[in-house]
Amino acid sequence: YPKYLLLYIGQLIRRKGIIQVLKALNIFGDQEIGFFIVGSGPEENNLKTFCKENKLQNVFFEGFQQQDELAKYYALADIFILPSFEEVWGLVVNEALSGGLYVLSSKYAGASYDLIRNGWNGEIFDPENVGEIIRLIKRVKENIEDIREHRDDISKYACEEFGIERYT
Repeated sequence: YPKYLLLYIGQLIRRKGIIQVLKALNIFGDQEIGFFIVGSGPEENNLKTFCKENKLQNVFFEGFQQQDELAKYYALADIFILPSFEEVWGLVVNEALSGGLYVLSSKYAGASYDLIRNGWNGEIFDPENVGEIIRLIKRVKENIEDIREHRDDISKYACEEFGIERYT
């Protein structure tokens, strides 16, 4: 796998905004960055076609995975990205933070405002702005060692602050 790995988990439908990340990666053109796309849906063929037409490498379509298989993707990845144009909550943000991942979360996801501490465990962004996505990916890559160093802190914070025990 490439040196730096982004991860998306969810349905492959238009409102999830995955094409925006692919456009950003295509423009950025950094071969050290890979992108795991875990999920399935009606947009899968369009996303694969975009990758093929643009010769976009290091994009790994993993298909639908059962819940117990997701931990390996959270462990392999460095950054989780949720580029949704519309998202009531976004439970994958909780899961990614619990796994210690730094999360780039859409300003349209309800979870963003309750769970993301900007610059510490993630950042909130406008998924309609491809330039902003590029800047975020670039900044994350430049700070990846610091981000990797505090994965345990991100996970611990998430588990303590939004864990089942606390909400029960």
